[in-house]
Amino acid sequence: MERKIDELGRLVIPMEFRRALGWTTGTRVKMELKGGCINLTKNESRCSFCGSVHELKDVKGVRVCDRCIIDIKYGEFQEVY
Repeated sequence: MERKIDELGRLVIPMEFRRALGWTTGTRVKMELKGGCINLTKNESRCSFCGSVHELKDVKGVRVCDRCIIDIKYGEFQEVY
């Protein structure tokens, strides 16, 4: 199957694919570039900082747990690369 990228860089994922994967409107999708290929996977709801699955909030499009929000608020958060 072939699709055309529009002038805003968007690409439509075919309905058949979305149905087969159980992806609906609002499904968060993770994109990774690997060896010249783009891999799309359903982004499981996890904290973007610590990986927790508990007490998540959406902060400007980023999933963050309550613990990390508190750590950031009080300056106790140390970013790890």
